[in-house]
Amino acid sequence: MLCQVFWLIGIHGAQVIGIVKDPIGLAAIAINLEAHEAGKALPNVFTYTFWNTYATIGGSGCTIGLLIAIFFFSKRADYRTIGGFSAIGLWLKTSRHFQAGRWSSPI
Repeated sequence: MLCQVFWLIGIHGAQVIGIVKDPIGLAAIAINLEAHEAGKALPNVFTYTFWNTYATIGGSGCTIGLLIAIFFFSKRADYRTIGGFSAIGLWLKTSRHFQAGRWSSPI
């Protein structure tokens, strides 16, 4: 949530949050690796990989929410067309083409 607040005010939220989040997540992976090698249960679920896989679906700006809103509420055919082409890319966390296509459409 804090990441999106930074995006709202024009700051790259993932870069700011990453300063704190990344070392913690990477340390959790190292702890899990040690536990796995010792044959124990993995103690940490929320690791760096978990965050990148599940928390930032649709890119660091979480633009997948925008795509869903366009599909449900947009009456403009061109927005829906761009959203349709962008759906796979957004799921793979590459949102640049969606953002560029969406915002450059003529109003």
